Amino acid sequence: QFLGSLTLSGAKLAGTADIDVDGDFTVTGFAASTIVGTGAFRTYGSTRLEMAGAGTQALRMGPGRAWTNSGSMTISGESQIVLGHVETGDLAGGGGRLVNEASGTITLAGSSALPFVEVRPSVLDNFGTLRKTSSSTQTVALSTFNTATGGSVAVGAGVLRLGSGGASGTTF
Repeated sequence: QFLGSLTLSGAKLAGTADIDVDGDFTVTGFAASTIVGTGAFRTYGSTRLEMAGAGTQALRMGPGRAWTNSGSMTISGESQIVLGHVETGDLAGGGGRLVNEASGTITLAGSSALPFVEVRPSVLDNFGTLRKTSSSTQTVALSTFNTATGGSVAVGAGVLRLGSGGASGTTF
């Protein structure tokens, strides 16, 4: 399924088809949004998580839906991405996976202490750029964080803590 753009605000997207978002992908609102099911989820344009409200707000990704980012992603406010989210009655195994392609950039611009978290062991593979611009201390709380040769991690402000496992083919 090819979409020119997609906006979620407290919504749930489910199904078995691959989803390709060529333009803007925006997550807003005061309640969590969820993407579950099977098939690939790929973003090519500008992705913005701009959730607000009391406490941390999340985009929850189910374990059967791997996300590949080839564009620019900005996580702002109290937003976070929850990988490996399990719906009630969902027996799908495994954790979640987010792949930031060589052309992709993920910018941590928000105040959430945990911009990435997992329900089940999950992976962030960084072939592109992970950039932190907010002044707060943030932790990538995933079982595995890999940065491939050619990938980069740039901390322009604050402190960035990485989870306990993974590999690096580059220098931080």
